[in-house]
Amino acid sequence: MQMIDNISKTVKDDLQSEIHKGSKLSIAAACFSIYAYQELKKQLEEIDSLHFIFTSPTFVTEKTPKAQREFYIPRISRECSLYGTEFEVKLRNELTQKAIAKECADWIKRKAVFKSNVTQEQMMGFLTVDESTYMPINGFTTVDLGCERGNNAYYPVQKTESFENGLLEYPQYTRPEVFEGKKVPDVLLSGHHANVEKWRLEKSIERTKKYRPDLYEEYCRKQSGT
Repeated sequence: MQMIDNISKTVKDDLQSEIHKGSKLSIAAACFSIYAYQELKKQLEEIDSLHFIFTSPTFVTEKTPKAQREFYIPRISRECSLYGTEFEVKLRNELTQKAIAKECADWIKRKAVFKSNVTQEQMMGFLTVDESTYMPINGFTTVDLGCERGNNAYYPVQKTESFENGLLEYPQYTRPEVFEGKKVPDVLLSGHHANVEKWRLEKSIERTKKYRPDLYEEYCRKQSGT
């Protein structure tokens, strides 16, 4: 576990080193800002995909009764934050919004899927890159990345990584057997426990070698007894 204080080291700094070609991102947050995209544009262009879920109903049909319209304003605020939050007003004034928005829209079409939490249940914000998780994440904005101060004295974010036996965790699959065009590997459906464990170890080694070569080298040294 690592604590990022967003002062001496920022979430942006860490993500720049964590995001690699083919990385998979998942974000649950209250809002998405094109200026946060701009800060990580080089790295985000290299990712395989982004799955983003708004933690509260956003960009959905308004069904709130007139008597409860006070809840309508926060939703509109979340949607407007796409073009910058109140703390990113300086960036909005740089007259680059149109160009950034165009670049971001093109990237979203190629890389991202957006969904919204339409339930009344609360959802905690987070950001994951491959095997690393950052929490809490309120929004995908320049404030959350540590580029802007915002109205907090400080904004610490906790980073955790998934390890087992010095290796990154193997891929996780759930039912149905085919989801969004991806099929659960046959070995996991076979019921053969030894083969399943062998597959899991192979995938853990494969992912560690790809995303954390430092851990892979350490694992190889331990296996060779050197």
